[in-house]
Amino acid sequence: MTPLFLPSLGFQEIALILVVALLVFGPSKLPEIGKSLGKSFREFKKGTTGFMESLDKESSEPEVVPEALPRPDAKVTASPVSQEEDVEEVVIKVEEPTH
Repeated sequence: MTPLFLPSLGFQEIALILVVALLVFGPSKLPEIGKSLGKSFREFKKGTTGFMESLDKESSEPEVVPEALPRPDAKVTASPVSQEEDVEEVVIKVEEPTH
């Protein structure tokens, strides 16, 4: 399917473009121009492929939801579970204020 603003090119149109390019640039420059166009198309395709892969990767990663934080006016107290000197576990109690 071709867009409305860009009609398909036939053999005659392509031949005319090549003849004009040959007259403007000369026979020695046409291979260099073709190589540079090919390299630029490859780099563009590589870039778009990499971009699409990064979008797919980002969309497949799960979204990380932060834990709920207590309200700023909540009273937070922490008390150790045991009375030993090396306390590793602490119970945190959040009391929400009532209005």
